Amino acid sequence: MAALRATNSNYMVHGMRLMELANKAASLFKNMTTDEKKEMMNLVLSNPRLLNGTIEYDLKKPFSMFANVTDLEKWRGGRDSNPRPLA
Repeated sequence: MAALRATNSNYMVHGMRLMELANKAASLFKNMTTDEKKEMMNLVLSNPRLLNGTIEYDLKKPFSMFANVTDLEKWRGGRDSNPRPLA
C-alpha cells in the first residue's frame, strides 16, 4: 500500500500495483496489524453499514471495477492484439 501511495503519475505502474493489491488483498489482510486493516478498509470501502447483523458496503473506484469480473470480453474491448486462429 505504501508503494501505491508513493506512485507518481506513471499510470501503467500505478495500474499494475493497484491490480496486484486487489489480487492479493485477502491474503495480505490476514497478516496486517489492526491499524493496517483499518487503512485497507478505508482505501477500498465506501459507506460501510450494519444491517440486520450483516455488514454491507460499497467498493470505491477502481476496486469496484474488479468485483464480480466474470465476463472478460467486457474488459478486452476489441480484438486481441495477437490473434490466433480458432482451434
